[in-house]
Amino acid sequence: TVEPLKYVEKDIYANEGIKWYSFSNNKLILFAKSGNIYFYNLTNYQLIQVLKTNTDVNYVSKDKHGTIWVSTINNGLLKYANSPIKKLQIPANLSSNFLSIYVTNRNKIIAGNFEGELLDGNQVRKVYKNENQKFTTWIRSITSFNDQIVAITDYDYNINYNKKISLFFDDGKSASLK
Repeated sequence: TVEPLKYVEKDIYANEGIKWYSFSNNKLILFAKSGNIYFYNLTNYQLIQVLKTNTDVNYVSKDKHGTIWVSTINNGLLKYANSPIKKLQIPANLSSNFLSIYVTNRNKIIAGNFEGELLDGNQVRKVYKNENQKFTTWIRSITSFNDQIVAITDYDYNINYNKKISLFFDDGKSASLK
């Protein structure tokens, strides 16, 4: 027999408007419209920390050493490790509008932007560019599976930066995450 999904609903209050959220290492992370980042313990729903960035935050990830990595709009990538927030140096030819960030098991940072580009360590990789289309492709999410990097864009996903797999509806029409 199949058991129905069970869940518990809890209320968590923030004193300002929330833009987005993520889960990382048994923590709920809320991104406020002001740039503040709220960290809650998912075991007891208590506020652990508030990080004030004064920038437009898109996504946050926490690595196994407790370092907090932040992707931003127009402000590149930020790093916080129990000291003041540091802005990471990114190559000049790379857009500073980052939508996603991922920390690998080996603690390597991979970040995706709104131009279909990935920053993999210090290397820029263009994972999606179609000259015939008049729109940019956002890298919505980055993850890994069996040591392979998976970058999810608006129209497809890429495995290790070169195997593009398009998304389709059941009727065969192209799908979009936008």
